[in-house]
Amino acid sequence: GNFLLPMFSAQNDKDETDRDFSEVMREIIEWMALPTNSNYQESYLQIVFGMITNPVTFLGAEFIEVYQKIKVKNGKGYETKEVLDEVLSGFKCPIYSSSQVLITNAYERNIQKQRRIIKRRYAEKDELEAKYGNHDNWEFVQSGVRSIYNDEDGLFYDIKDPDHPYLVAEETALTRRDDSEVCFVNGIYMGNPNIDENPIKHRDYRGAPKYNVVPFGYSRIGEHFFYYKSMMNVLGWDNMLYDAMSEIVMNRAILEVEMPIAVTGSDKIDSDVVFPNSVVSFEDKDTKVFPLLPNSNMFAGFKALQETQDSISRTSVSDTVSGQLPQATQKAYSVAQAQEAAKKLIGGVGKSLAISIVQYGDLMKDIALNNITTAEVEELLGGRLKMKYKSFTLENKS
Repeated sequence: GNFLLPMFSAQNDKDETDRDFSEVMREIIEWMALPTNSNYQESYLQIVFGMITNPVTFLGAEFIEVYQKIKVKNGKGYETKEVLDEVLSGFKCPIYSSSQVLITNAYERNIQKQRRIIKRRYAEKDELEAKYGNHDNWEFVQSGVRSIYNDEDGLFYDIKDPDHPYLVAEETALTRRDDSEVCFVNGIYMGNPNIDENPIKHRDYRGAPKYNVVPFGYSRIGEHFFYYKSMMNVLGWDNMLYDAMSEIVMNRAILEVEMPIAVTGSDKIDSDVVFPNSVVSFEDKDTKVFPLLPNSNMFAGFKALQETQDSISRTSVSDTVSGQLPQATQKAYSVAQAQEAAKKLIGGVGKSLAISIVQYGDLMKDIALNNITTAEVEELLGGRLKMKYKSFTLENKS
C-alpha cells in the first residue's frame, strides 16, 4: 500500500544525534524518490512483483549525466549546442533480473563481499550512444552483432545475435576490491584507453568503491545461500495439493449429483422415465435400481480444501486482508484472524524487504552526498566566483 523509504540518523563529532541533519537527509531522499525526479516508485513496484515470481530481483542506484544536442536559432540561422538531457540524466533506479546480474559466489549473501559482479542489460543503440557516443570505439558497435574473443588464436570475431537483432548489450564488470569497473557494448571496449584507470563510479562518503545494486527476494532458501525462494515457489506445494484435491472433490461432487445407477431385471430404465417427480412402476417384480458408488464423506474433502486454502493464505495474503470482506456474521473474527496472519507474514517477508531497503538507502545516501547536495561554482560579474547549491521542493511539508 506504500512505497518504503529508508530512514537516516546523523551524528555530530560528539556521537550525539543531530536531528536537523537527520531530517534534512530524510527529506532529500524523499525528494529523490518523487516521480518527477526519478523512477524509484515505479521500480519499487516492479521489485515487489519480482519477489512474487523470481528467485532474486536487483535494484540499481545510479547517477548519470548525459548530454544531448539541440538546435538554437541565432542571427545567421541555427547552431548546435549540447545541453543536459534531463530525461536520461539524474538519479536512476534500473531493475535487473536474476539473469542480468552475475555473481562469483552463490554461498555469500552479502553482495558487497562478492569478488566480482557483472551487470548486463539490453538497450537501443541510440540510447547508449548518448552515453558512449564520444568514445573512440563507438563506431565499431553494431546492433544485433556481438564481438567475441577467441583464446585459441587471439583474434576477435563478430557473430550475429538472433535473440536481439535490433538491440545492443551493455555489460559491465565490477571488482570492488580492485576498484575496477569495465564496460563493453556488444563486446566492444568502452573504458578508459588506459585499462588500469577504470575506477568504480559509485563511491561512499569516504571515496571508497561499492557495488551499486541490491538484491530483493521473498524469503531466503538457506542460511548461507545468496538466492531466495519466490512467493510462487513457497506456495507451489500447497497450490499443487489444492489443485489435485479440488479435482478429486469436484469430480466426486458431480457423481453425487448425477450418480450412475445399476439396474437388475427386465425393465428398461432410461431418460424417458428418469426425471424430477417421476413415478415409475415395474412389470418385473425382480427389477431393482441402486447407485453404483457407495456413500462418501464429502465433508472431509471440503475440509481438506479449506485447510489447504488457509495454508496458502498464511504464506501470502488472505482474501480478507486484500479487501474481500467475509459474511457479516463472522466478520470480526475473520478480520482479526486475517490481521494476525498478516502480522506473521510481515514478520518474515517484511523484514527481508526491509533489510534490502536499508542496503539500498545506503546507496541513495552516497548519491545524495556526492552528486545532489554538492555545490556548483557560479561566476559573477567582475570575475568573482560564488558557490551555488540546488533547491529542493517537497509539497505538503510544513
